[in-house]
Amino acid sequence: IGCDLFTQTKVESLDYHDGLWDVTGIKSRAVVLATGGYESLISLPFPIQRGVWGERIKIKTLTQTAHNYHKQVSLSKTVEGDALYIGATHKKNHDFSIDPDVAPWLLEKANEIMPIEAPEVVEIKAGMRPGSVDYYPIMGKVPDVAKNIEDYESICNGVKVPPERLHYFPGLYIHTGHGGRGYVTAPFTARLLSEEICGKVVPDSSLDMVRFFYRWMRRDYHKQREM
Repeated sequence: IGCDLFTQTKVESLDYHDGLWDVTGIKSRAVVLATGGYESLISLPFPIQRGVWGERIKIKTLTQTAHNYHKQVSLSKTVEGDALYIGATHKKNHDFSIDPDVAPWLLEKANEIMPIEAPEVVEIKAGMRPGSVDYYPIMGKVPDVAKNIEDYESICNGVKVPPERLHYFPGLYIHTGHGGRGYVTAPFTARLLSEEICGKVVPDSSLDMVRFFYRWMRRDYHKQREM
């Protein structure tokens, strides 16, 4: 698809010099943070997401679909095209292990979406999915909180400052917070974000990370500063 693929590397910091981000030696004008439900690379004074543990399975089956579906679980096609993904469970209390009985349950729920013919489970995976604290995806530019506080502290007193006047880190974006519905929503929001990065569309402020900054400034900024 025209993309360079690099070996998975643990990234512990982001550096910005001369208009380029440096990520473990890889340089780019734009970086998208999609680190899942684990530790973030940016420090924020307010929460934006929470981890949602769950399992999903990959199956071989005679049933094929050109679309992704979601009911209690999600049913989606794979890139290879000869298998389907079914997932995922939602578990607030977990021990970072895979439930051995999860495959029959996921197959049962998938059959409620459409009949699954001759399924063969070929893979079970589990992990921490990123769910936002308000259950909506998070997509768009990353605001520079320190600069915004310096120039727009009046927000905490009810003064309305539109998103286009705020300060943002240059070329730094975020795409996360889909929770258990990433199968369905992530491809759509990823397309929106790619078009935003390329300047083809106006950013969707309803999904922007700025919503958390506004709420924090109006509700908790003074309390945290005094602690």
